[in-house]
Amino acid sequence: MSEAQDQKHIEETRNLSRYSVENAPISWLLVLLTVLFGVYGYQAMPKQKDPSIPVRAASVITAWPGATAHQVEQLVTRPIEETIAENSNIHPPKPTEFGIKSISLAGLSIVQVNLDESVTQPQIDFSDINLKLDELNHKLPQGAGPINFNSGFGNTAALMLTIASPLERDVIVDLRSEVVVEALERARFEYGVQGMRDRVSLVVMLPTKASISGLDRIMHVFADALETNSIGRGAQVIEGEAFIAVDVEIDGGKEALATYAKDWFGTVVGIGSYHPDAWQPVVVEDLNDLKAQLREAVGPSYTYRQLGDYADLVAQTLEGVHEVSTVLQSGLIKEQVFLVYSQERLVELGIPVDSITEALNSTNIVASGGTLSVGSNNVPVFPSGNFKSTEDIGRVVVTTEDNGAPVYLNSLGDVYSSYESPPRLLNFYTRQIEGKGWVRTPSVTLAVQMRKGEQISVFGEKVSQALEQLSDRLPEDLEMAKTSNQPRQVEENVALFVEALYEAIALVVLVAFIGFRDWRASLLLMISIPLTLAMSFGSAYLIGLDIQQVSVATLIIALGLLVDDPVVASDAIKRELVAGQPRGIAAWLGPTKLARAILFATLTNVIAYIPFVLLPGNTGDFLYSLPLMMACALISSRLVSMTFMPFLGFYILRAPVEAPPTIEERRSKGFTGWYYRVGQRAIQHRFLVLILVFILMLGGFGLGRGLKVSFFPTDVQYLFTIDVWAPLDTSVPTTAEITEHLDVLIRKTVEEAHANGTIDMGLQSISSFAGGGAPRFWQTLTPQVSQRYYGQIVVEMMDKQDTPILVPILQKVVSSELPGVWVDIKELQTNPLQYPVEIALAWKDSENSHWDGSEVELLRSLVFKLQQIIRTSPYVERARQDWYREHYSLNIDVDEDRAGMLGLSSRDVARSSQAALTGYGLSTFRDGRHNIPIVALLRPEERPQISNFGTLYVAGSKAQDGVPLSAIADVSLDLTTQLIRRQEHFPRVSVIGFPKPGFLASEVMDSIQGQLDEFESNLPPGISIIVGGEQAKATEGFGNLLEVLLISALGIFAALIFQFRNWVKPFIVLAGVPFGFAGGMTALAIMGASFSFMAFLGLVALVGVIVSHIIVLFDFIEEMHDKGEPLEQALLDAGIVRLRPVLITVGATVMALVPLAIHGGPLWKPLCYTQIGGLLVATVISLLIIPVIYSICVLDLKIIKWKGPVSKTAAEVE
Repeated sequence: MSEAQDQKHIEETRNLSRYSVENAPISWLLVLLTVLFGVYGYQAMPKQKDPSIPVRAASVITAWPGATAHQVEQLVTRPIEETIAENSNIHPPKPTEFGIKSISLAGLSIVQVNLDESVTQPQIDFSDINLKLDELNHKLPQGAGPINFNSGFGNTAALMLTIASPLERDVIVDLRSEVVVEALERARFEYGVQGMRDRVSLVVMLPTKASISGLDRIMHVFADALETNSIGRGAQVIEGEAFIAVDVEIDGGKEALATYAKDWFGTVVGIGSYHPDAWQPVVVEDLNDLKAQLREAVGPSYTYRQLGDYADLVAQTLEGVHEVSTVLQSGLIKEQVFLVYSQERLVELGIPVDSITEALNSTNIVASGGTLSVGSNNVPVFPSGNFKSTEDIGRVVVTTEDNGAPVYLNSLGDVYSSYESPPRLLNFYTRQIEGKGWVRTPSVTLAVQMRKGEQISVFGEKVSQALEQLSDRLPEDLEMAKTSNQPRQVEENVALFVEALYEAIALVVLVAFIGFRDWRASLLLMISIPLTLAMSFGSAYLIGLDIQQVSVATLIIALGLLVDDPVVASDAIKRELVAGQPRGIAAWLGPTKLARAILFATLTNVIAYIPFVLLPGNTGDFLYSLPLMMACALISSRLVSMTFMPFLGFYILRAPVEAPPTIEERRSKGFTGWYYRVGQRAIQHRFLVLILVFILMLGGFGLGRGLKVSFFPTDVQYLFTIDVWAPLDTSVPTTAEITEHLDVLIRKTVEEAHANGTIDMGLQSISSFAGGGAPRFWQTLTPQVSQRYYGQIVVEMMDKQDTPILVPILQKVVSSELPGVWVDIKELQTNPLQYPVEIALAWKDSENSHWDGSEVELLRSLVFKLQQIIRTSPYVERARQDWYREHYSLNIDVDEDRAGMLGLSSRDVARSSQAALTGYGLSTFRDGRHNIPIVALLRPEERPQISNFGTLYVAGSKAQDGVPLSAIADVSLDLTTQLIRRQEHFPRVSVIGFPKPGFLASEVMDSIQGQLDEFESNLPPGISIIVGGEQAKATEGFGNLLEVLLISALGIFAALIFQFRNWVKPFIVLAGVPFGFAGGMTALAIMGASFSFMAFLGLVALVGVIVSHIIVLFDFIEEMHDKGEPLEQALLDAGIVRLRPVLITVGATVMALVPLAIHGGPLWKPLCYTQIGGLLVATVISLLIIPVIYSICVLDLKIIKWKGPVSKTAAEVE
């Protein structure tokens, strides 16, 4: 720029740069306010590990006891689906996301609904759906419902607090063993007199506060069975405080008794169902061994009821903390009051079942007796009748005998309080206790949710304080553990990324110092970084962003861009000082000359990132803060470079003592001289150079084609989960036994891996859930609706780096140990994906809606073929279909004519069967704030088995006589379909699988694609294949990113047109982008990484960075053109002048990404690799290829006009 133009600038320019320099007090104040604003913004911004991903899912659960899966599907599930579909914001069907899906089981309908991603206030739509479902309640079949709508299905717990019972203390065990020994010695002494001396005892202990009610009846039946089946002789039951024992003379000793007891309890009572509080039974022959055996089999110190009371107290306390929104409890076993009756006794007395219900409900009332007026006062009258205890229930008069004597309820059977049987959900906690080793005891888990907008660190502190204050009101030995601790995770994660940020800043300053070789320029750059970050945090706070791994990682990625503007501004100031301008003028004149170029460079980068806000779904929600934080940082960098940099540059920068080399000297000496000579030759042989770099670019893309494709990596954390799917007919206690077996395998595998050095540290804890899963403790974790055959284990490691090493080892162990049970071990995910490989068969034939036997058989055969195809892949394991095989059901075909003649109905049959097996509800016992069901249950000895179910006695609701079931019905054991899956209103069955360790889902799909195509072409009409899993996610995600790339490119192109007012120059600027892509793919190939979503994102983000560098280069070319330089010199001189700032900026960006690649884990590594490789290649290539392409456009194509001479070399070539 000429001196005349400089003088014109000095006389006419009035801008922020000049104002900042000339108004120092105001600038100092603004610097201070910016720092304070940034500190306040950082402190006030909510902090969490990951970005918040809105969960727009809800579940609908409806029971219909006694209905088959087909009946549930037709008459309950379908109407619910149709009602939900009336809402206009249901998610449209996609392979990656569902709108409505359902499971129909025998007696239960489970429907899940997912709202569209555009919905910002899901509760409005959920309220609309809930109102419609309330109306549907009245239209369901009799006995079905009510419909339970749960819109809190997706809420994530900030803290998972486990409350576990300790083991009973040794001193208490010893004291109690003495009591038991004394009782057994007395009993054995009596039998010793009769000559029975070789006796064995089965001892069952309970916590000291537990009651043996219910268990005593079972043990008496067991004793009778020993005698009846000639297993033992002289069996007697010994009852004591919180213990019960059966003592018997038996051939074969304690081994024979233990074997028979296990078989009998498993067959007659049900495995694990005899009493939830009971310890493991002990079989003892020599009573001197009892103490040691009880110590070995010691169980929990507290009952489930006590744990529930403690959990209630903790939950109520935490709900009083301002930062806590909700506390949900999992693992509680509900209480019930049982009337264990004898059917024969009822018939003998002629008592119909309904009369018991009527007697209970007429006594158990809460009703007003009116108001008594006494003078000017009103006295309310309260009639008694509300049950105060189970004794009150037993004293209810049901009827009278012929002589007028009352018949009390407790004369019909035993009335006692216990737990629902079988339980719906069981929770256990395993941890290591000094002197005891690994201990597994019952527990209750509290899911503590944080109020929206609160600070996670403050939440953690306040919860800890509340628990500390509560310690005096809880037993000293009660164990409480934070089995999922988001405050700790956030603190560690943010600290890790902030550490990476500090390291990146240090490396950037080091690069600047090396590049400038001037401590003053380096100091100015060092000051600019915290000022830019402060302004970024402040502006991010204003627009509602939070601190999490994406936002902090964005700042690390942006560091190179943040220093670009200050580096250019600093370099411009130094050039003006060299040119002889006073400091007061050089400080603002240099940045002013480049203001337009810096503005468009900044605008280019903002345009490159802003379209990321358009990404849909969970991926878009996860990355939402990236473009916004980047925009805040870039705009802040622009403001700092045009205000604080000139102001501070005035105080810090000085003209060099020695005159720097002239442009002529730089053309011939040093690195710039080498660059100039190479550039000359490249322009001379421009077409050859263009062909060579094009071949290099194709080579980079060729390496990219060979990359494995994946979507999102797993998240390396302390926790991982194990999903357990037992056979469909499995009970909750049996599922609990499976999780206990897995518990042992986990501990054994971890110990072996630690011993041989495979992992560095060991196991922290294991939380097991049977009958359902853990509360949602991780944002991307999708909890399963409670199902008796499902269990989940949450494993906590001491070192999170051990998790990805241990998971494949453990998966191999458990897969071989538990045939017939599906066990899926999963690391926590960054982006939710239930199954990596998933191919569904959808039946969309609306005319065939009744699912007769032939259709079921056809679909099963197709699913089997599809499963076999997937299993042919050498890269897949655990391939299976999610439609369970047919299971046995006991069907009772009632002859209505015969039943009617005897005054009985199908309802009477169902009630008698229910009372015999699981209990029949009679009334409710109100205990404090708890409503406890009163349930009639047939005595264990009268309960039928499959072989003699026809002997079940059926009593009418009104009739006083009863008959055996076989007299009015046929009983058969048949194979039936007990689970039907539907999605988007049609039946759907999926075949799922997992890649073997070291392989990707894309490799599995590629290996079977040909077979799938052939299979699909032969499918019957109405049945189609839907490919889901990682392939569908990747296809959709990459497609969305491609759209973002196109939008970014168009936006950048438009900005370049505005800048250059030319159609050709933008294409030249964009010419460096493909080389950046090729460099990024080459870096992935060198590092052995897959082409993932984040790698693609890194390539897309490269566009703005590369273009911004070339824009400033172009600005220098135009400046040299205005000075009248020949074409060749203008092109290469621009490169020389821009060389140092470009190398400093690129070096700073690359070095800033190194800490993120090291600390950021598998999520950020691919992005760092593509950015580093792409920037390095694009920078080197662009400094040569841009002059080459520009010269071709001027000299050969003549589509750019160059006003002025060209170099001699260029003229000759021309």
